[in-house]
Amino acid sequence: MTDHPRIILPIRTQRLILRDFRVDDFEAAHAYASDPEVARFMRWGPNTEDDTREAIARMMAWHEAQPQVEYGVAIFDPVRAW
Repeated sequence: MTDHPRIILPIRTQRLILRDFRVDDFEAAHAYASDPEVARFMRWGPNTEDDTREAIARMMAWHEAQPQVEYGVAIFDPVRAW
């Protein structure tokens, strides 16, 4: 069996926190994921509310997988606190 590296979250820098997605990230995630200009060059979107909920649920499931081979990371600015 191949060992897969595991990213230990959260990762904190002076200005940002990279962490696992949580259900309460819905409002902030949907704000950017539903914006046509943000999604313009992405493979997804613009998202409906259901699309965003499904994406967050999928990324939360990735965090629990063993071994974890897919990652979805929330970028959190503690100063702005979206």
